[in-house]
Parts: sequence; structure tokens; C-alpha cells
Amino acid sequence: MLLSDEATSALDPETTRSILQLLRDLNRRLGLTVLLITHEMGVVKSICDSAALMERGRIVESGTVGELLATPGSQLAAALFPVGGEATGDDRTVLDVTFQGETATQPVISQLSRTYNIDISILGAAIDTVGGLQIGRMRIELPGRYEDNVVPIGFLREQGLRIDVPGAADERPQLVKDGAR
Repeated sequence: MLLSDEATSALDPETTRSILQLLRDLNRRLGLTVLLITHEMGVVKSICDSAALMERGRIVESGTVGELLATPGSQLAAALFPVGGEATGDDRTVLDVTFQGETATQPVISQLSRTYNIDISILGAAIDTVGGLQIGRMRIELPGRYEDNVVPIGFLREQGLRIDVPGAADERPQLVKDGAR
């Protein structure tokens, strides 16, 4: 096992690529496991098969990079593929849509628009190839409240997409314990 702690920190792009290629070659040719510690999300996307996100000395997420990117609400996915944008009104539904593999090349958003005759706003998007697999995230806005969009959201899920409603966890009712909220 090779421990590589911030091996690409403060390097120019060409040297960074060279170091990452060396680490990749060591991994493939020697079957050497490389534990790469980095704060650079581009490095994670370009070389890592699996990843763990740490906060305050504890692992809060771990898995293959593809799994983590496809997990709704993943902090690592948000860091690797940041998409922004806020709802333009109270009567709008914002969704984070994750595309992986074959779904990344399918015209599902235009199919959704045509099928349900709705206008869809793209608030942000990012797509890249990670571990030989195309992965993308997109933040879209649908007209109407969430309850009005259950069927279109179901359509997206049927197409093999992962759907997350930003902020939904914050809006869920909290458990009441001992009469206090």
C-alpha cells in the first residue's frame, strides 16, 4: 500500500497530471493500493476508484466514486459536481438529477418536457467521465409544487435517474420528544 498525502498540492497542472499518471501506473502495474489524501476534487474525479469523505476526523461517506456521485444528497457528489440555482418562485419544484452511464447520453429532459408538455428550466449542470463512466448532475426547475410533479418525477426515476429534492430533509417534520420540538 502506498500512502500519498497531498501529492499534487501546489503543483502546476502539467506536474499534477504527471504525478497522477505515475500513481495510476503504480496501481495498475504493481497491483499496489494507493491511499490518496487530497482536497482537490479534480484529482478524485481523475484517478480514484473509491473515496471517503471525512469531517472532523470521521468518515461521513464512503464507496466507489460512481456510487457516491449517484447518491442523492451526497456531499461528495455536490463537491465533485457542483450545480447551483434556486427556485424562481414558491410555486416551483427544484430537483437535482444525477445521470450515470447510458442515461448520461439520453435526451430524458427533452422527453420529459414533450411527454408532459411542461417547460423545464435548467439551473445548473455538470458532466464528466469518472472511472470510464459518464456521470452528470443537473439542477432543474419544474412549474408547480412538488405534489403537482409526482408523475413527472416518477418518469425521471423510471428512466434510471437518481432524483434529489434540495432542502427536502430540512423541511421534513422533526420528531417530537418529551413534548419539545
